[in-house]
Amino acid sequence: MAKAGTASEIRKELAALIPAGENAEWVNSFLEKAVSFLSLQASFSEEKMILLLEEERQVAAEKDAALRRVTANLNNSEKIAGIGNFYWKLGSSEIDFSKNLKLLFGLSDFESSPDALIEKFEKSGTILNLIQNAIHRKENFRIDNLKLVDDDRYFLMEGIVSIDIKGNPDSVSGIFQDVTREYLASKLVEEQKKFYESILDNIPVDIAIFDENHKYLFINPIAVKNTETRNFLIGKDDFEYCAFRNISTDSAEKRRELFLKAKVSGQSMDFEDKVMSAVGKEVYVLRRFYPVYSDKGKFRFMIGYGVDISKKKRQEIELANSLEEKEALLGEVHHRVKNNLSLILGLIEMQAAYSEDGYFKKQLSEIRSRILAMALIHDKLYKSTTFAKIDLKDYLTDLISSISKFFSREKIIKTSFDLESVQISSKTAVPLALLVNEIVTNAFKYAFSKVENGQLRVLLRKENGEIMLQIADNGPGLPEGLDLKKGKTLGFKLFGLFVKQLKGVYETKSESGMEFTIRFPED
Repeated sequence: MAKAGTASEIRKELAALIPAGENAEWVNSFLEKAVSFLSLQASFSEEKMILLLEEERQVAAEKDAALRRVTANLNNSEKIAGIGNFYWKLGSSEIDFSKNLKLLFGLSDFESSPDALIEKFEKSGTILNLIQNAIHRKENFRIDNLKLVDDDRYFLMEGIVSIDIKGNPDSVSGIFQDVTREYLASKLVEEQKKFYESILDNIPVDIAIFDENHKYLFINPIAVKNTETRNFLIGKDDFEYCAFRNISTDSAEKRRELFLKAKVSGQSMDFEDKVMSAVGKEVYVLRRFYPVYSDKGKFRFMIGYGVDISKKKRQEIELANSLEEKEALLGEVHHRVKNNLSLILGLIEMQAAYSEDGYFKKQLSEIRSRILAMALIHDKLYKSTTFAKIDLKDYLTDLISSISKFFSREKIIKTSFDLESVQISSKTAVPLALLVNEIVTNAFKYAFSKVENGQLRVLLRKENGEIMLQIADNGPGLPEGLDLKKGKTLGFKLFGLFVKQLKGVYETKSESGMEFTIRFPED
């Protein structure tokens, strides 16, 4: 081989040494390097040149193997991901398709035109227009959920529009990806969402779902009837709604406070809300905030329920007003009955004062005592906060003290009380009052006439759903052989009658005085 010469001569000599069939790109690269080298090293030997040539061939073989591996890996990756790529030189009637793209769409080696690809899809004309518009605007594009003709597969198409040095569209490269699984999954989620929303929309309560910041994620038509307003509220909170409606934020502040309590505590919060409807009508709503958390305890969303209780609330208000009127009326009735009984008592006392008949005075005194017992009931009911019940403890104390005061002009009697607080109805109070009046009056009239230091003990208890009243004195007791149940006097008959009205029972002991024990059911 010549040791010196022109570059073209050296190139010819080197080319003759290269075997036929070598890669043209590699050959040109090698010749350029060799000519450059030989131009500087004119005394290069043929043996050294062959070694250099072999080294270059090995490097090229390694690069070629690496390229094949990369290409194979790319093909495998595309196959796994359901992706195929393409390259379209604009102005050309052919498109370069990757191997996997041909497999995805069943394209033969002879099908390489843009139309052959696009016509695989439904609405191909629309797709082609979208691509052409993107090319015209020099913008990259993405088209979702392209469905194949006579095939249930769906694809995503993404393309990049390349621009040449003059600023004109030059080529389009991109991918098609099989998104059938994702598309069907999203359709299923959408169908489930519509299903659950249809349920929520038709439940006869207002329902809203909030995010962690108390902003609306969902509102059903019961909560907000106007569709435009519902759509406006998504992503907004109650304060923005108040601003939109130009109303007070008092209700919004209350809701925010309870929302935060429910969120922090993890417990539902119930509250009553009063709002103004669109037509200016007061609406009462019973609401609940119910927090929902993930399995790991992270807050996900808040469900708000609301039940319109306006009708019930108005009925309660009307009932309260009606009850207030009836209580005032009933109070007036008790007051008038008490006054009338007091008038009768006055008349009886006047009649007794003018009479000289001892027996007649005694009878009038017994009548007076009974009327006094009933008058005291009406007085207690009139002064009570409720006209349905009276406190038996207070009543017995006042009644017995009143009887004791009447008879104390003759003798001082020590009275002791051991009473529980028991509420009874006016229906029960009347016969019980008359019964107590008979027992206590008789004690003062008969038991204490023969003892120096008279004592009266009164015990009141609630036991196993019953009321137990015990009245005892330290007098001589009943005469021997006298049976209350067989007594023929008015007092004895009244005693049995009053116990019967109470639906109760009684028992007596006459050992160290007289002891009456009456038991009757609670109201």
